[in-house]
Amino acid sequence: MTQTPCFPVWRARFAPRPGRTLPAVYAADLVPLRPGRHEPRAVKRRPKSYPHLNRPRRTQPKLLKRGTVSLGDGALIGGFVVVGNSPKTLLIRGIGPTLTRFGLVGALADPVLTIYDGGEALATNAGWANSAAIATAATEAGAFALATGSRDAALLVTLKPGSYTAQVKASQVTSSGVALIEIYEVP
Repeated sequence: MTQTPCFPVWRARFAPRPGRTLPAVYAADLVPLRPGRHEPRAVKRRPKSYPHLNRPRRTQPKLLKRGTVSLGDGALIGGFVVVGNSPKTLLIRGIGPTLTRFGLVGALADPVLTIYDGGEALATNAGWANSAAIATAATEAGAFALATGSRDAALLVTLKPGSYTAQVKASQVTSSGVALIEIYEVP
C-alpha cells in the first residue's frame, strides 16, 4: 500500500530562500495530496456548533453547606457576601426533613433559619409553609423542590451588598440532626 505524499512534497515546493524562515504550519493544516496531482486539496471546515452551551444553565448555589446541628445551642453556620452595587434577591434555605427523601438518616426534624447582618437578626423562618413565592423562586433558581407540608425553613430576601451569616438551629434544644444550608441568587 502506498502512502499519499503530504509534508515532504510541501516542504520541497515551498523551501525557504537562504536566510528566511518558514511560516508557522500546524499539523492540522497539512492535507494529503490527491493522487496524481501536485496541489493539495482544499478542505472546507465547518464551524463546530456547541448546542449545550446555548441552553440556559441551572443556577449553581452560591453556598451549600451540610453539617450536624447538635443538642443545646449547636448550630450550622454559613457566611456569605453579596457583591455589586445593587441589592440582590436571594433564596436561602435551611433544609432538614426533606433530606430523608434522598436517603439521609438522622436529618434535623425542625430547623429554624436566621439571617444575620453582623449581630443583628434580619429575618427568621421556622417552616416555609408551602409559600408560592418560595416555590417559584426555587424553580427559577434550579433548586430541588421541598416536600409539601415539610418543616424545612426557607426565606426569600433582598439584601444590599455586604457580608451576612445564615444560621440553622433546632427549634427545640432537645433535638439534633443533619441539616443543609443553601443560598441561591434568584434571577
